[in-house]
Amino acid sequence: MSLKRRVAKSAVAFIFSTFLTIAILSYSLVQITDKETLKPIVIAIAANQVPPEQVAQMREFIIQQCGGKQTIDLPLQNEKIAVDCNKIKSSPAEKTVEIIYSDNIDKLYNLEYKCEFLDCLRTQPAVIFSAKANNFFMSLTYISIILTVIFGILLAFLSRDSKFGVLRAFGWSFVFVGISYFFILAAKTTIIPQDVVEIAGPAIDIIFNIILFNLLIILIAGAILLAIGYIGPKLKKKKR
Repeated sequence: MSLKRRVAKSAVAFIFSTFLTIAILSYSLVQITDKETLKPIVIAIAANQVPPEQVAQMREFIIQQCGGKQTIDLPLQNEKIAVDCNKIKSSPAEKTVEIIYSDNIDKLYNLEYKCEFLDCLRTQPAVIFSAKANNFFMSLTYISIILTVIFGILLAFLSRDSKFGVLRAFGWSFVFVGISYFFILAAKTTIIPQDVVEIAGPAIDIIFNIILFNLLIILIAGAILLAIGYIGPKLKKKKR
């Protein structure tokens, strides 16, 4: 293989790995911002942000407003949400926030934001918990997958000397991306401040577990490709 081709192959492998990383992370964010995934995250964060004494006061206020009504409307994020009076009355005070958010997750998730996602993120951070965020990351995933495939084809073309060479090229790229599994795993336990863990511990676990699982799949796939790519030629020679 000529020097120019080696340089081109290295450059294409790096670009392929970059877009593969973006595809994995954006797909992970699609999973994280899915409504069913977000539900326990939003509830956990909301419940931990309100001190117990304020929760008790909130419950008393809601019960007073309920009177003999089945439901009442309360303002939340510039919207009115429905609160089930019977659920609040029959549940312990510490479940108040969970009940409110659990019953209204669909409405909160489908809130309309009159701005582009990145602009909203600066002015209305709650947009990250919405369908708008999910749609943004889905679009980013599609784009990054297309670019990954394009540069994957180029990488295969530049590694076309043998099918095992192609497998090794993809194997190293996959391992290069998947190795970040260990860095993110370490970051989860060492970098995140304890006060953040106390507020959003369950949410952090869900987010990290999704990202780590996807990276682990890539890492294992890379290891398998490398094993076949290096062992394959030796087995082929033995058969001869």
